Amino acid sequence: MQQTDKQQIMLLLQMNRLDEAKSAGLDLCKRNPGDAEAWFMLGALCERLGQYAEAEQYCRKTVKLQPRNAGAQYNYGIVLNHLGKFDKAVRSFRKAIELQPGLVSAHIQLGIILQRTGQPDAALEYLQHALKLLPTPDGNQSPGVDPVTAKVYFYTGNAHFDRGSLDNASECYRQSLRLNPNDVEAYNNLGNTLKALGRPDAAISEYRTAINIDPMYAAAYINLGIALRDMRELDEALVAIKKAVQLNNEMAESHHNLANVLQDLHRHSEAEAAYRRALE
Repeated sequence: MQQTDKQQIMLLLQMNRLDEAKSAGLDLCKRNPGDAEAWFMLGALCERLGQYAEAEQYCRKTVKLQPRNAGAQYNYGIVLNHLGKFDKAVRSFRKAIELQPGLVSAHIQLGIILQRTGQPDAALEYLQHALKLLPTPDGNQSPGVDPVTAKVYFYTGNAHFDRGSLDNASECYRQSLRLNPNDVEAYNNLGNTLKALGRPDAAISEYRTAINIDPMYAAAYINLGIALRDMRELDEALVAIKKAVQLNNEMAESHHNLANVLQDLHRHSEAEAAYRRALE
């Protein structure tokens, strides 16, 4: 009977009738509180619905019933990450890897968390291992064939950048873009790396490429404006940063950089207003 109930839940999921699937899952868990698979399904469903607090409760129940289930530990880590409970998420992903060393998704997620929480050396350990587990990119393949590997190269580039390994960061971003040539974040971060390497013209080219792909990408306009300001191309810098402000008026960084350019142009009253807006 339980298997029939689970099949019914899966059918509801396939039909995208998520609320009905959740209701059926809750009923199944209530009737069978020791069924780890039922709790696993319910936790994954709530995670898909964005109901992370509930998902945490159900994932915790799953790992309590099956502490050596690598998939359950992984899902628990995903939910904890959504909730901003990074230390607990790290422990869950590490437990998943301990149970299943080849679980590449756990290596990736763990590396991303460690990079974002300021631990680039530890992040590189897991991200580089993930790249070894993933299929090796074929130089003869068409661009865009492997967005997952592309994203791992992207985060590996971020970790290298954070630790000051700029040449390695540049190479990782280029690898990422070879596999996913429309990733505006990778172009933006490659631009930041080239700028840090003392190559402002090349950096500007990457920022412009990001903008050509996504004209609504405010971060690239800010970085373009900063690079142009550094080269004393103040009028062009002003245009770029004004566009960033137009796209996202709530970014303090945009107003601050706008004020810097206005100050350089001796438009002091406008600069003061922009600084005040940044402080707001």
